[in-house]
Amino acid sequence: MVLSDGMGSGGNAAVDSAMTSDLLRRLLEAGVGCDAALKIVNSALLLRSGEETLATADIADIDLHSGRADFYKAGAAPTFLVKNGRAGYVQSDSLPAGILEGVAFEKSGLTLREGDRIVLVSDGVTATGADWVKSQLEAGAGLTAQELAENLAATARERQQPGREDDITVLVADL
Repeated sequence: MVLSDGMGSGGNAAVDSAMTSDLLRRLLEAGVGCDAALKIVNSALLLRSGEETLATADIADIDLHSGRADFYKAGAAPTFLVKNGRAGYVQSDSLPAGILEGVAFEKSGLTLREGDRIVLVSDGVTATGADWVKSQLEAGAGLTAQELAENLAATARERQQPGREDDITVLVADL
């Protein structure tokens, strides 16, 4: 799973996030490891026409045979997990890609089992906090991944502060 959110607003932010997501996806599909792919994307953002180009990067690398999930984060919003009906999240304090040459991406991991859920979100979802997301994840145990993603996005839109609207993206994967 790959999610990127361009910093700022408007067309430039949309281009930055689309470029970051697409480049990460293509590198990972070509067999490049997550660490190397993130470094390549960071370099590409630094070189992009000399403009300030920043984007978050959020990757959940899941081995479907072993259940091992590794999370790579660069300035990204928390990644939510539902295990045994209880919701929690993985958070990072790392910088977005495109700021520094030697930016350090945070990596963490854990083992998942059948029935667990991973939820990647953009910061527009967590702008008013993460606790409501955890509550909604636990309450939405019977929903499909698609239904849960739509419910989270709709609730996040309703919770946005007037004048402080941000993009909202939700990816949900069931194991």
